[in-house]
Amino acid sequence: MEPATTTTQPAQQIENKDVLGPLIGRLAHAIESELSPGDVAELRRLEPGDPSAPAFWKVIAAHIEPKWKLPPTEPGRSTAERQWAALLSAMARLQGMHDQRQRLGHALAQAQLSELRFDRLLRAHDEALLDQLRSTVHFVAAKGVAVNCRDLADLLLSDGTERAEKVRRRLARDYFTTISKNTKEG
Repeated sequence: MEPATTTTQPAQQIENKDVLGPLIGRLAHAIESELSPGDVAELRRLEPGDPSAPAFWKVIAAHIEPKWKLPPTEPGRSTAERQWAALLSAMARLQGMHDQRQRLGHALAQAQLSELRFDRLLRAHDEALLDQLRSTVHFVAAKGVAVNCRDLADLLLSDGTERAEKVRRRLARDYFTTISKNTKEG
């Protein structure tokens, strides 16, 4: 008999698929104009392995749980909380830079993220993905390039699922298409 998290996870992914875009837009709005500066700073400093910051739990309770089905049991619950902590930290670092028209792969190429760093991001899983994401978001924020935070969410939340390869292939297509286009124009 399979564990409950294995059988419920695909159903949760299907149920959550259509709400992710609007949820990310709502979270970006909350970070930009509803949360206090202290809460946003707390989210920026948030460590995914230790999501003890009250701001994290406020956002989970007010924005995420009403719209997104988190796994009800362990270890799925802890994994989902780490992923959401990493995403909220990234979104707080990118405060005011969410643009649903600017796909992540294009943004990374426009920010001139090196192919080596891009490859590390694509190949990373689990805790390494959380680390690579933090580094990549810091780089993009420093360059001032807007990004669709939904793509960050897709990358994080698909890790370890059947969708992961599809998400990573789309990211690679966007990145290398933009690199190629910029090379031809330059």
